[in-house]
Amino acid sequence: MALRCANNLGLRLLQYPSAGLLAPLANSSSIQIVRHRRTKHWNPKWKLFRRLKVMKVDLPKFNEKPEDLSEEQIRTRLKEQGLLPPRPWVERQFFIHSTGGVFEPYVPPEGDGKISPISKQGAMQNIQFLQKKSRTMMAIRKLRQYDEDFDTPDFCKEATKIYIKMHEMMAANDKDDIIKVVTERAYPEVMN
Repeated sequence: MALRCANNLGLRLLQYPSAGLLAPLANSSSIQIVRHRRTKHWNPKWKLFRRLKVMKVDLPKFNEKPEDLSEEQIRTRLKEQGLLPPRPWVERQFFIHSTGGVFEPYVPPEGDGKISPISKQGAMQNIQFLQKKSRTMMAIRKLRQYDEDFDTPDFCKEATKIYIKMHEMMAANDKDDIIKVVTERAYPEVMN
């Protein structure tokens, strides 16, 4: 800090011609301020190692379009890069029409149904029966949101007809017409 102040003071004294004691020096010398680069390391022995640690990367040629290249050129480029050639993409069509599983499978109540409602097991059986009944009612209500004309007895009759027709076609081994009766999810299970 003190050195910098002394340098600044000396420069100011040299700039003024009537400085007195330093006046002869100011006229005879030309002052030139030199700044040194302080970011350079004082020992340059690591310069070689810093240069060697940088790797040159072969960038892809963005100007070339892959559509314009022949198959042989593409193969040679892939070999140079160590890549495998692309496999042909074969997509199979599929149609999702129904879900893959049963939401709530039916579990019949255990026993012969002669448990008295007063006992603990009978009370549990009645509670489970009410829970299942309420779930069924909620499911029917949800179905009626999508189909206002949904009727449970009509649905049971239609499901029975489909079931009988499906089994007749399975017995006749009619693979073409069975698709019209069953869903895509049920078809592989029915045929196998």
